[in-house]
Amino acid sequence: MATKSKKDLRSTLLARIHIAQMKLWSGKEIAFYREKLQEMFGVDSSAVLDLDHLRVWADFLESQMKAASLQPAFSKRPSSPPEKQHLIKKILAVLINTPGIKKPGQDLLEYADATASEMFYRGQNILVRVELLNASQLRKLIQALEIQKKRKGGGDGRGNV
Repeated sequence: MATKSKKDLRSTLLARIHIAQMKLWSGKEIAFYREKLQEMFGVDSSAVLDLDHLRVWADFLESQMKAASLQPAFSKRPSSPPEKQHLIKKILAVLINTPGIKKPGQDLLEYADATASEMFYRGQNILVRVELLNASQLRKLIQALEIQKKRKGGGDGRGNV
């Protein structure tokens, strides 16, 4: 059995990455793809990664696709790392308890995405996915959503109405 050359392996990995990128992020969300690359590898293009890093990146993106398909309600959403899941749950809890947020056919996190986009990328026309924000950004988003909740009559921010 012939083994693939490094060039062929590189091409295969880049193809896997491109497919995952297209499935996970649309045009406006590509900024998150680049941010995640920067966060993980210090680069903003997978083309400059070596083979080992390409494997890690391709596996990471494919795990994001698998995680997204396991959750039908969020099938197009990337998953968040375990260390950030409690913050995402907190965002959902705040949104559930905020009057007037839920619109028919809208995923609650879409509201949080839009709020985060406005907070962190105002005027840049970038779509944000809360799952891809860093922990500091998630905490700031929770604070902002708590303030909105109070303004809309959703209680004092501690679950008291």
